[in-house]
Amino acid sequence: IETLVRELTFKLPEYETVIHSIFTYLLALVARRVHTLETQRAAVAVDARIQKAMEYISLYFRESISVSQLAEISQLSVSRFSALFKQTYGLFPLQYILYYRIKRCCELLRNTEYSITHIAGLCGFDDPLYLSRVFKKEVGVSPTQYRSKINPDVFEHRIPGPGK
Repeated sequence: IETLVRELTFKLPEYETVIHSIFTYLLALVARRVHTLETQRAAVAVDARIQKAMEYISLYFRESISVSQLAEISQLSVSRFSALFKQTYGLFPLQYILYYRIKRCCELLRNTEYSITHIAGLCGFDDPLYLSRVFKKEVGVSPTQYRSKINPDVFEHRIPGPGK
C-alpha cells in the first residue's frame, strides 16, 4: 500500500504500470484468501456430513447398514460419500462398520460373560460362526482366545479414526 501511495504521489516514469502491477498483486492475494476460506468451509461441511453417518453407524451398527443409506443421510452420492469416508477414516464405509462391530465385540468379550452367540447378535452378526471367522481374521485370535488370554488392547490400535 505504501508503494502504491508513493507511486501515485511522485508519478515517476511508468508509474501507471507499477500501480497496475500492485493492484493485480493485491487482487491475487485477496482471491487466494477467498479460495482458502471457501476450501476450509467446504472441509467443515464435509466433516459434518460424514459425522452424521458416523453417528448413524454408532446407533444402528447392530442392524444391516448399506452405503446408500449412509450416503443419503450425508446428502451425498454413494461414490462421493465413499470417497470422502475413505479419505477421512482410511477405510471404506462397510470396512469401517465391520471394524466397529469387531470393536464392540472386543468390549463385550472383555466386560461381560455373554456367550459368543449372544455377543454376535448384539454386534450385528447373524451367524456366530461368521463372527468367529471375521474376528480371527481381523484380531488374530478367536473370540474365545481373546476373552481368555489376550491383552485387551490387541485390537484397539487397529481401529481407524479421522485422518488415518
